[in-house]
Amino acid sequence: MSAPGYARVVPVLRVLYSRLYGSERIRELAATASLDDVLSGIRDSLYGHAAEQRLPERVAAEMYRIYHGIVSRVASLAPPQGEGVALYFTRADELEDSMVLAYRASSGQPGGAGGLPTAAVRGTLAWRAAQEPDVASSVQRLLEAAPRWLRPLLATAERAASSQRDSWVFLLARPALKALLLWDALERAEARGRVEVSRILCPALRAEAAAAALNAVALGAGGRSLEAAWRPAPRGLCGLDWAAAAAAAAREEDPSAVAAALRQSMPDLRLEGRAPLEQAAAAIRWGRLAARRRAEAAFQGYPFHAGLLAAGLLLARLELEDLRAIVLSTYYRLHSGTYGVLLSRPGIA
Repeated sequence: MSAPGYARVVPVLRVLYSRLYGSERIRELAATASLDDVLSGIRDSLYGHAAEQRLPERVAAEMYRIYHGIVSRVASLAPPQGEGVALYFTRADELEDSMVLAYRASSGQPGGAGGLPTAAVRGTLAWRAAQEPDVASSVQRLLEAAPRWLRPLLATAERAASSQRDSWVFLLARPALKALLLWDALERAEARGRVEVSRILCPALRAEAAAAALNAVALGAGGRSLEAAWRPAPRGLCGLDWAAAAAAAAREEDPSAVAAALRQSMPDLRLEGRAPLEQAAAAIRWGRLAARRRAEAAFQGYPFHAGLLAAGLLLARLELEDLRAIVLSTYYRLHSGTYGVLLSRPGIA
C-alpha cells in the first residue's frame, strides 16, 4: 500500500510510541513498595486515567478499557487492509476470555465472567455474561450471545471439545484459534504489511502454543485433546506445522520429551526450568521479549504499512501487562514477576 493509505494513523502511532515507558521507568516502578507510589508513577503513562481507581482490580479493568479504546481509534484511522490487523488485538483478547467461559460452562466450573479482563469492556461476550449470568450457563448460550466474528471460532472449539469429550480442549485451542484470527487479518493486509506483521507477532504466538502444550502435560490433558484443539490452525502460519507439532507433543508422556518435541518444531524456542509450568512461563516470557524487540525495531524507520500498527498496539499491550503486574504484585506484596503475567522487559522479573 502506498504511504497515503496510512497517512492518518502513522502520526497517532508515533505519539503512542513516544508515551510508552522505557525499561528504566518500569524497573523503578517494579521496585516501588507502596501502591500509592505505583499509581502516582503511572499517571503519565497511556493508562494514567486508571490511577484514579483505588482498588487494584479496578485499576486493571480500567487499563483494559483504555487499551480497547486505543485499538478502536487506531482501527478507525487505518485503511481497510490494515483494520483487521488492529482489530486482531482486541478480538484475540475476547477470544481468549470466551474460551475460558466455554471451559467453565462445559465443565461445570463456577465463576462465569469473574476475573476475565474483557468483562470490563462493554459489548464483549464476557461483559454480556457479567451483566446476564445466564449467558455463561452453557456453551450453546455463549454461541447464541457471541458476536458474529466470534461465533464460528467458538463453534469450532465446541466441536473439537465434543469430539474428545474433554472440556480442556477449549483452553488448549486458544493459540490455534488466535492463529485463525491472525490468518484472516493477514489475508487483508498488503504484501509488505503481511511480512512485517508476521515477523512481529509470530514469536509470541509460537510461545503461546508451546505453553499450551506444556500446560496440557502439567494438567494431565490427553494428547488427542491437544491434536483436536490445534487441528483448525492454518498450516505453516508463523513457520509452524501446527498439526505435526501437536502430534509430536501428544506422542510423548514424559515432560522432558514433550519439551524436546516442541524445540524440534520451534528451534528458536527458549524453555527454561524443569517442571512443565516453569517451562511454559519461560516460553511466554521469551515470546514477549522477542516480539518486543521486533516491534521496537519497526519504529526505527518510518514504515507506512500494517506492520507499524502491529508494532504500536503490541507495545501498548505489553505495557498494559507490565503495569498490571506491578500494580497487583505491589498490592498483594508479591515479587513483581510472580503475579501471573511476567514483565516483558529484559532484566526485570
